[in-house]
Amino acid sequence: MPYETFLDMFQKMCTIYEEEQEPMTGQAKCRELLQMSKGSSHLSSAILTLTYQLNIGQLTYTVATNHLQSVVSENNANTTTIREISSLTDVGGQGRGRGCGGRFHRSGGRGRERDDLRYYSQQEWESFS
Repeated sequence: MPYETFLDMFQKMCTIYEEEQEPMTGQAKCRELLQMSKGSSHLSSAILTLTYQLNIGQLTYTVATNHLQSVVSENNANTTTIREISSLTDVGGQGRGRGCGGRFHRSGGRGRERDDLRYYSQQEWESFS
């Protein structure tokens, strides 16, 4: 689930506590937020840092959410890549799925040579999607 959605749901949970006359303190919100965020491996160092700040009394809910949001945004920016296929080559004849020539390599195998593989220009490639 996107981190923004998680934060929205977390805030709704805090609002429900307030409506039921059991509001969470700032430290309780931070502690719960960090506990619920522990399942994400790319947040582990940020969670350790924020836990330390919480333990020494220097962490607010706003600082915690902003810090975690920045780590998530940075991670998303680093993992977003564009993959392009520039060309395919085929040596044909023998290879995976083409048969190996029968027992003791006596026959020609069941494969076929591929002549339908070709290079697509950038403009052609973009027109496919």
